[in-house]
Amino acid sequence: MRIICLLFLFSIISYQGHAQITISGQIKHAPDSAEVLITYWNNPVENISIVIGNSLLDEAGYFSYTFDLKEKQFGSFIIDDYYLDFYFSPGDTVILEAEYHDFWNTVKLKSKVKAELEYLLDDQNHNFKEKFKKLSEYPNVFVYKNYVDSVEMQHLKLYYKHFKKFKDPYFKEISRQNIKYIYMYKRFYFGIKDFHSEIPMSYYSFADSLDFTDAKLLVTDRYKNCLTAYTQFKCRRNAGNLYSAYENSINDKKTLLLYIYNFIKTSFHSHVRDYLLSDFVHYEVYDVTADTAFVNNLINDYLQVCNNPTYKKYIKDFYNKRKNITNTTIPNFELKNIYNEKINLHSLKGKYIYIDFWATWCYPCIMSMKDYPALLEKNAHRKDIEYVFINVMDDEVKWSTFILNNPKHGLQLFADKTSTKKISEYLELNAVPRYLLIDKNLKLIDADATFPNKMEFPK
Repeated sequence: MRIICLLFLFSIISYQGHAQITISGQIKHAPDSAEVLITYWNNPVENISIVIGNSLLDEAGYFSYTFDLKEKQFGSFIIDDYYLDFYFSPGDTVILEAEYHDFWNTVKLKSKVKAELEYLLDDQNHNFKEKFKKLSEYPNVFVYKNYVDSVEMQHLKLYYKHFKKFKDPYFKEISRQNIKYIYMYKRFYFGIKDFHSEIPMSYYSFADSLDFTDAKLLVTDRYKNCLTAYTQFKCRRNAGNLYSAYENSINDKKTLLLYIYNFIKTSFHSHVRDYLLSDFVHYEVYDVTADTAFVNNLINDYLQVCNNPTYKKYIKDFYNKRKNITNTTIPNFELKNIYNEKINLHSLKGKYIYIDFWATWCYPCIMSMKDYPALLEKNAHRKDIEYVFINVMDDEVKWSTFILNNPKHGLQLFADKTSTKKISEYLELNAVPRYLLIDKNLKLIDADATFPNKMEFPK
């Protein structure tokens, strides 16, 4: 099944009352082009970016934004390539100061939740996610698990170092739970990496502490990922034969999808079930969209089962938009290549166009690229196919560095913030990897094309 990187990290969860928040400060010695972007995200399923502030710094490096804020939010403060996890509290006045060329060592904060913000900063500086080696370097799952345990203990030690200074109970609980699910997901990931059936069940004892009912934890991606990983684990253990047959036919795919869908319906409850069902119908039916009757029946059942009106509206609108843009001419997006030349997508008319939306920070994106040599070899006789890789929501330097140091399997293009916004508005692009298939007349065939290892092109 598909593994994706969400472009966004956190979502809204609890109502705290209506108020405003002011965020201001100065980034000293920043270049004239330096831009501040401050965001949070609206809910776990849509992940639409809510922008608090987005503008260039003034000549002296100052910025200031005042914004209505109904709920406490986890989000982000971004200044060019510097990305700072942030926590927004209604009624707060935040002042942030830093030296641009030594950002991490010079950040100073004033806020009623100063201790919470300083913890997030300290957490990022420790960069725990970089402590893990490639999974192939661990001899077995238990050596890997012991290492995960040791890193989690380091992370908890940092958390408790700041713990007594926290003033916000909500932040305190969510941050503690987030650590738990960061490492639970790390443990799951060894098992789902290649879905090793030989991993002993005793390895998965950590899953016993997974909370299937706590909706407030849906603000953390790791909790959501753990729920998804647990679902994959259980379904593969109980119905491995369906996964084995998945590649055979669309009927086999539909059988598996129904099995997973019904597993979620019966194994989870309330808000967590609504989230998982919504996430499933959002991301996992891409391989059978050609069977419109099956998809329509699945969506209709979902709309009856799900009790969250926000999720239901989004999924309904999502599929309606997919229907409306299918067979329409794609916009003539203008993007630049590695040589800084502008390329118009309409210039590729006359070929089938397979577009891969990706980012350098997206592990599943990078892993899927390893499947392109086989896809290219399989279609080597086809001169009517263009493979286009569009980098989105990324840093241009990181993109160009990656392109220069890795094999290139097609046309490599970069979408800046403006282009990414236009693409997102057209496609509702809120996660990568994402694939498109376009016909020779620039008509959109499939807005959710399959991964390269499964891709079949029209004759």
